[in-house]
Amino acid sequence: MKISTIEARAGNKIKSLLEYKYCYYIEYDFSILSNILCRKKNGSHSDKTYSLAYIMLDTESSKDHPTEYDKKGMPIPQNNHLCAWTISIRAFHTNLCTLRGSKPSELMHCLKLIRDAMQGDYIYIFVHNLPYDWQFIRRFMFNDFGLPVAQLNIRSHYPITIKFDNGIILRDSLILFGTSLERAAINFDVEHKKVKQCWNYDLIRHQSYQYSDEELMYIEHDTLSGVECLNKLADNLKDSVISLPFTNTGIVRRHIRSIGRSKYAKDQFNKQLTTYDEQIIMEQAYHGGFTHANRHITSWIRYNVLCGDFKSSYPYAMLTCKAPIESWYHMQSNLSVDEILADKDHSFIFKLVLVNPRMRDRNFPMPVLQFYKFDASINAILDNGRCLRADYVEITINEIDLILINSIYEWDEAYCVNVMAALNGPIPKWYRDEVFNIFKEKCELEYQIKVLHEGDISQYNLCKARLNSLYGMCVTKPVKDDIIEVYEDEDDMVSGDYHLASDDLKAKFDKYNKDRNNILPYVYGIYVTSYAMLNLFIVGTTCIKDPNEHWLYSDTDSIYSDAWDMDAVKKYNEGVKKSLIDAGYGPVVIEDHEYWLGVLEWDGAYDEFITQGAKRYATVKHGKIGITVAGVPKKAGACCLRDISDFTEGFIFYGQGTGKKTHYYQYADIHIDANGNEVADSIDLIDADYTLSCVDRIPLDMIEYEEITIDYYEND
Repeated sequence: MKISTIEARAGNKIKSLLEYKYCYYIEYDFSILSNILCRKKNGSHSDKTYSLAYIMLDTESSKDHPTEYDKKGMPIPQNNHLCAWTISIRAFHTNLCTLRGSKPSELMHCLKLIRDAMQGDYIYIFVHNLPYDWQFIRRFMFNDFGLPVAQLNIRSHYPITIKFDNGIILRDSLILFGTSLERAAINFDVEHKKVKQCWNYDLIRHQSYQYSDEELMYIEHDTLSGVECLNKLADNLKDSVISLPFTNTGIVRRHIRSIGRSKYAKDQFNKQLTTYDEQIIMEQAYHGGFTHANRHITSWIRYNVLCGDFKSSYPYAMLTCKAPIESWYHMQSNLSVDEILADKDHSFIFKLVLVNPRMRDRNFPMPVLQFYKFDASINAILDNGRCLRADYVEITINEIDLILINSIYEWDEAYCVNVMAALNGPIPKWYRDEVFNIFKEKCELEYQIKVLHEGDISQYNLCKARLNSLYGMCVTKPVKDDIIEVYEDEDDMVSGDYHLASDDLKAKFDKYNKDRNNILPYVYGIYVTSYAMLNLFIVGTTCIKDPNEHWLYSDTDSIYSDAWDMDAVKKYNEGVKKSLIDAGYGPVVIEDHEYWLGVLEWDGAYDEFITQGAKRYATVKHGKIGITVAGVPKKAGACCLRDISDFTEGFIFYGQGTGKKTHYYQYADIHIDANGNEVADSIDLIDADYTLSCVDRIPLDMIEYEEITIDYYEND
């Protein structure tokens, strides 16, 4: 980012006045901060100004005493307290200071001094994982600054921005970076990086604790790396601190809106406007990626397993799929499965009603019907949340899902009811072009880093995040209930309650449709997801020798198997390339390297593989164990296994070894505890064990089919 002449002049003035200083906050000359400039937001009609400083706040907490356990061996939650805090300030591409203290009251005093010294109506202060630190400091901020005048939460106990009347605005940087601060510092390759080895996380520290030089360096680097990452991100985006989006997805959302405005994207959006009721139906039709384990091979070690990974599966689907390109037409009569499958010119979303659905091949390991998406069901028999058979099922789907369901299941009767239809076609070209352009940029950066061993890793990671966000912005719900933190009076503040504010969602939806910035229909995300899952199944059923035996595991865009048909894989990839060319795209060619979207590549070869169900598997490669278990840290969890044979039902990943923690929210008024600590609300992090479970094995006789009778009434 280029600095204006006046900013450069001010920056040189600051540099001439002092060098970077790390000190106890009261020792700092806060008048220096008055030199930091401020300005209005671009395009804003308000006269309010914002400081151009990058500021990061972090706190360290401690237990009052070692964890105690009840008679059942369960940890007893206790109040925690702040034991240290730092604030780093950066401006004009220079680290100005890192200020430190121990007590919450000192933190409030420091914030007041910063507020009084700095120009501008508003000051952004970033906190990495704001929800955690917020619990410790919120009462003290209420006491000194009053209740927040505005707050945005994405879920209970997860605020991402909190605004106070004095102009201080707290912002969460975790949701902006999309990764830990440690990883962000590596990705952005900033000067200061986290030094975890300098901090004993189990040590009891009170607010009178005297810190070693190593500990002081640890807390200094946390916030210093934070402001450096913020500055690097803003530079990469050609932004300033006041124009950074709230979330990682917001980066690409803003970019797409800018392009869309020049391509009259709002006109296309208006051509396929949906009603609020139609939006609810579409949200019922949306499903995530397909993650499932072969129920026949759980607990068995398989050897010489190869993982096939689709290169940019969702972006490929965006370029090649067909989706609705006009508003929905509501069919006056029901349609048959065959009628919907035969129509290639229209998209359909409808409720599929099945009587006695069952697998065509009862041994097939990858059922697709998701139980949690059922509108209704009777006597469903499940395999890890997916239906093997049932007496009766209702589920809202589209025609692409129907292709898959029809190939895997059979039934006695089927009805397609409440059918919505629309002419289909490619997703608008301006958007597809941008998907391809970002993919091309990612490939060029990847080539520089992996082949030439040069280039900017932060640019590559940012580009990779942008590519992933192109899908995320298509499946963001237009409206949802507001999540409100209750601050009505002091009694309510003790409870820490959150509630949903169910305002008129229909009115909010209508406002969303009219907003000129909203240009991507939610339905695109539905179809991209469905096409990606269909592609996964095409590979699983055609490129694996005997899928019942050798299709071991799938997760959204990857397949594990120990019996690949390489000729079939080659044929599939040739089909992918043809589809891309037919859609007007081809490979990204750099020197002698070709990068194709959507092709199946080999992501890893493993000597051993074992699974216990979805999101529960372990591998061995060159003697090194790796695990993927939802809720268990990968590296630390893998160290808990002496051998892959330990990865069995009932194995316990102890929290003390994995670092997995459970949050316990504690609520208390501001007070001084027995050790002289200033204490209020807090979070107690307690080691959390994880016991490995296995999917239920379904006896074959439960999948046998019996005749049933269901009475129907014409008007129903």
